[in-house]
Amino acid sequence: MGVNRFTDWTDEEYQKLLGLKNTKDMNSMMPVAELPKVTYAEDLDWRNFPGYVGPVLNQGACGSCWAFSAAQALAGAYFKAFNKTVDVSRSQAVDCDFFSKGCNGGLQENAFVHWMRNNPILEEDYTYEPKDRECKEDSVAESKKLPLLKTAFRVDVGDSLLYDALVHQPVSISIRAENDEFRHYAGGVLTGDGCGVEIDHAVLLVGFSKADNAWIVKNSWGPAWGENGYVRIGRTEGKGVCGINQQNSIPVYYDDFEPVNQIKA
Repeated sequence: MGVNRFTDWTDEEYQKLLGLKNTKDMNSMMPVAELPKVTYAEDLDWRNFPGYVGPVLNQGACGSCWAFSAAQALAGAYFKAFNKTVDVSRSQAVDCDFFSKGCNGGLQENAFVHWMRNNPILEEDYTYEPKDRECKEDSVAESKKLPLLKTAFRVDVGDSLLYDALVHQPVSISIRAENDEFRHYAGGVLTGDGCGVEIDHAVLLVGFSKADNAWIVKNSWGPAWGENGYVRIGRTEGKGVCGINQQNSIPVYYDDFEPVNQIKA
């Protein structure tokens, strides 16, 4: 733990960042991913494969973590299918996903369903602002929009199942962040039960370190937080450290779950 920009925030200010909210959601309606078992190297970091993980972003004082997690997972899925790097708009989800509540919180799965029904838009055409606005996705030319998301899957609860999903692409995940360990995190591996398991924050799982026995997680609070914007969370069974094994999902643009050949053991 250390001093960061949240150290002098009030609890009320900090809680506004934690935008994972079980509003009317599509999570229970999504099919559970049936992931094939493939042998891989146990170390995996999608940051080492250009195109899958973009730069660390900053959601600002808006509970839009769910939109950031979903948009970045969608960008990874798009790259896997079309071999083209994209920066997916976060404000499209914040402003236009009416199953969620914008800066007051939402769910990644809701955003995925929105992108199955409404074409995703690039960040350059729908720039992020940390506030609620009227939806303007209809004002963006159809020719500028990405293809509709084909589908999305829930990752069933469990440590091994989360790893099975990770070997295919970065995963949109949910964790517990309303605690001192996460709020003041400066580096190292979060372990133990001090983080809690009642999920309230959405982030992106990008890797696993065998040496640390830890997940590598990308946050959306800017590069000055944690380890250049990332946090390592210990891997364990059950609900997981910070509840990481519980509510996770992946968007899919392709017809099956064939992983990319370059990460095979």
